[in-house]
Amino acid sequence: MTELCNASGDIIVDQVYETEDIKTKLGLDAMTKNYEFKVKRSNKERFEVSCVDDRCMLKLRASKLRKSSYFMVKKYFTKHSCSLDAIHRHHRQASSSLIGQCIKSKYESVSRVHRPHDIMEDMRKDMGVSISYVKAWRAREHALELVRGSPEESYAMLPSYCAMLEAKNPGTITHIETDSNNHFMYFFMSLGPCIRGFRTVIRAVIALDRTLLKGKYHGTLFVATCKDGNNQTYPVAFGVGDSENDASWNWFLTKLRGAIRDINDLVFISDRHESRGGTR
Repeated sequence: MTELCNASGDIIVDQVYETEDIKTKLGLDAMTKNYEFKVKRSNKERFEVSCVDDRCMLKLRASKLRKSSYFMVKKYFTKHSCSLDAIHRHHRQASSSLIGQCIKSKYESVSRVHRPHDIMEDMRKDMGVSISYVKAWRAREHALELVRGSPEESYAMLPSYCAMLEAKNPGTITHIETDSNNHFMYFFMSLGPCIRGFRTVIRAVIALDRTLLKGKYHGTLFVATCKDGNNQTYPVAFGVGDSENDASWNWFLTKLRGAIRDINDLVFISDRHESRGGTR
């Protein structure tokens, strides 16, 4: 068993799995123990695999339990009668989704960066399997989705997230705007403690900036920050828009003004991007 993949125990007869779970577990086992298998039958009632070498004794058969979505392992012959030397270095079980299962623990820490080239090197060193950069990239995307959820799921949770922010942080202001088809357009967030701190003890100078978002749906992240008494960055508000243009900047600044309200001698600092020229 390598450090890269952990199949969490052997498959034994009479164990019960969902169909995808048994495929994943068997695939992990095949990669970590350096064998390959082929699926002989896979339907709603039965799942059967055997070694890629028809002369080998390795076989597994699982049948669906009645009135259930689960499968029980009925037969499992693990002894190989073929030469493992015949295994090709491009392992047939090394799919991007299975590799993603292997490496997902490497993305549970937000600070950890594990790039496609790192995945390629890990697979080569730990399992003797060569994969392409594209497959490594897809495996990384799958691992991130397993750990963080999909972008679609995250957008769907945004209203609930805003409600919790406002409930747990009194004075917090959030806004979500969608188009006529209920598709996401803009998001704004300013935490209550940050608003109160800015209005009471922070010098009234706000720096405006933005950065491009590189996820599946792209977009632009807008930020409004200040300097506190320790000369550290003090967050005032965040926003997300489809791109950096007059409409998105106007929307963000309108919501920012509503959050901090009127403040005497307020100063804004920006890089004078042309899309900010028409904002008021």
